[in-house]
Amino acid sequence: MQAPQFSHESPSSAPDPRTVTITAADGTALTPTRFGKPDAVLTVVYLPGPLAAAAHFSPMITLIDKHFSADIAQLVYDQRGHGNDLPLAPGRAGMAQLVEDLNTVISHAGGRVVLVVHSLAAIVAQEWLYHHRRDQTSVAAIVAIGPVTELPDHDGALTAHPTGAARRAGARLIHELSTALGEHRLHTEAEFESARHTLRAYRRCGADLAVVEDLLRATPTWIVTGRADPVAGYERVKELAETVWAEMSSVRDGGHDLARTSPWLPAAAVSSAIRVARDADRFGGGW
Repeated sequence: MQAPQFSHESPSSAPDPRTVTITAADGTALTPTRFGKPDAVLTVVYLPGPLAAAAHFSPMITLIDKHFSADIAQLVYDQRGHGNDLPLAPGRAGMAQLVEDLNTVISHAGGRVVLVVHSLAAIVAQEWLYHHRRDQTSVAAIVAIGPVTELPDHDGALTAHPTGAARRAGARLIHELSTALGEHRLHTEAEFESARHTLRAYRRCGADLAVVEDLLRATPTWIVTGRADPVAGYERVKELAETVWAEMSSVRDGGHDLARTSPWLPAAAVSSAIRVARDADRFGGGW
């Protein structure tokens, strides 16, 4: 099946969502929103990065649903600590929770999975790939939008007890990230501390990146980026794409919020990933 073209297509109306409940490994109730066919043999799972809500993917989800609603499902959820009351442990334990939550959602997705990650959520995907590499056959393809594979915390601004200067640097980082995502700017100290707590979890918790790169080379992968992205950085993303043999596309003036501002481009990548996943299911192959 030829993948549909989404060139500069504008989403019309949003598809009908259904809230589902998935119980995490520690008993926490996750409430993803599901779109499309209930018994689909292929599900697109969306993972937003920190400081971005699940609604960040809405324009993409609408475009994909328009072309594939008869055949697939789409599943998106807000991660712990991402603007909700779900418990997120401090530091590495928090990342471990995010990884296990993703594994639980994938296991409940049904059929083959196309995993779509944005921004710092690429770190969660790295950790999941590494720690669940023996169980990752259900993920048939990966699409990364403006992937950031390392927490940008060079000044120790996001440590548990930062100095005054580091706290100010952390506030600048949070403002820059939220602005790049097109989200509301944070103002109160409580908002900043919540964001710091969330971002602290995004330190890698043990993944061997050489192993992760091998796993990505063995998995059909698409990377979409903006050449003016102030967070991911075009040259770093390009180097990542070359390293893991990913298909890469870009928007010349695009920033860090392509899922919202240029949804046709990541939607086209997801469309290609769906086609490859279907072929793998039909013929038992990969690329």
